[in-house]
Amino acid sequence: MRIILNYICLHIQPLIVLIQKQSNEAEIGYMILPKYWGRGYGTGVANQLIEIASLLGLEKIQAIIDPENVASRKILSNQGFISEIVCEIDGLPGEILSKKL
Repeated sequence: MRIILNYICLHIQPLIVLIQKQSNEAEIGYMILPKYWGRGYGTGVANQLIEIASLLGLEKIQAIIDPENVASRKILSNQGFISEIVCEIDGLPGEILSKKL
């Protein structure tokens, strides 16, 4: 099952994808243009995706970030995500964080 949403906030229209990996888990992801960083959009997007996952009855959600991306880690940590592992993902540095719903 794949759900694709458009999240529109002011003049920003990033694509947000919630991918159901199993019957009870999903991965969330978002990208914000640099000129909009630091304005709370990442937090708003994360909140909406967590709410959608909860409404779908999912039990766990994950996010993969660049370990150097302190802002993304802060957004997710403030939402209750915990770091599971820092590793190489498809040849790039990655960190997997998760949250139980």
